[in-house]
Amino acid sequence: MSKSGKPGRFRGDMWFQAQVESRMRRSLKEQQAQGKGPKGSLGSLRKTDFYKREFEHHAKLFKEERKLAAEERDIHKREAALKAKTEREMLAERDREWVAAHETDTDEELLDYLHSCAEELGYTPVRREVLGSTYISERFGNWAVALTIAELPLPRGMKPPKQTALNAYLKQRNRAAAAMAKED
Repeated sequence: MSKSGKPGRFRGDMWFQAQVESRMRRSLKEQQAQGKGPKGSLGSLRKTDFYKREFEHHAKLFKEERKLAAEERDIHKREAALKAKTEREMLAERDREWVAAHETDTDEELLDYLHSCAEELGYTPVRREVLGSTYISERFGNWAVALTIAELPLPRGMKPPKQTALNAYLKQRNRAAAAMAKED
């Protein structure tokens, strides 16, 4: 037996019946106001043919409405996913264009760019807020290293870079400086 005390009745069945009966009550009141519906409350009409007919009719309407609502939600989800994908692709293209324009920038110029981004936002940006952040992260080892080298406070929740990551960046920078010195 279910919690309702009626054998074979599940909460879903009870919820469905309550939804359909709510619609039936409104319909019955409208019919009674027009002088077309039977007298009495919905509860008193439960065992009648009228109740059975009305229940089938309103149950069908309710199921159709739920199906349409579900389809609308699915359409909205697909549209939102498509919009998000398009935005990601546009951002990736803008990111590629930014990298092409700035791949010859020095580390100092990139750090100045990070400072200007932080100044514009009014706080230290997270990666997704900066155009070219993937390139900058790769150039410095990771985003936390880039922010630390730029002497910007790390955003809330971001762990400071490990010393090994900072050392790896400094080692790479020294190698690049040595290679430049050999060329001169």
